[in-house]
Amino acid sequence: MKALDDLLLLPNVLRVFRRHPADPAWYLFKEGWPWSGVWAIHRRTDMQGTDLFFSLSRWDWTTSMTPLFAVPFFWLWMTVARRRWLKQHAHRMPPAIWRDGLRLDDEARSTND
Repeated sequence: MKALDDLLLLPNVLRVFRRHPADPAWYLFKEGWPWSGVWAIHRRTDMQGTDLFFSLSRWDWTTSMTPLFAVPFFWLWMTVARRRWLKQHAHRMPPAIWRDGLRLDDEARSTND
């Protein structure tokens, strides 16, 4: 089983994941365009098979993995597949909780400096 903790060790994943401000057992994930929701995912959630739509940056898959004409279709597939996975394994959260998580991360960085 590959848990969310293992996935978060990848450097480019941390741009869209933040720790939950009230419960350290949960992480927040912010969707990008075309949907803009915030989801809570438990850190022990099985992340098997989610590498394509959570760990790859857009630059990675547009330059090295797919031919240029297929990029829009691949992007659409990844977006829809990620959305389906989130509906099955995550919980919807209000957008304000994402800002609270950002505030906590900023405070943690400032105390570590």
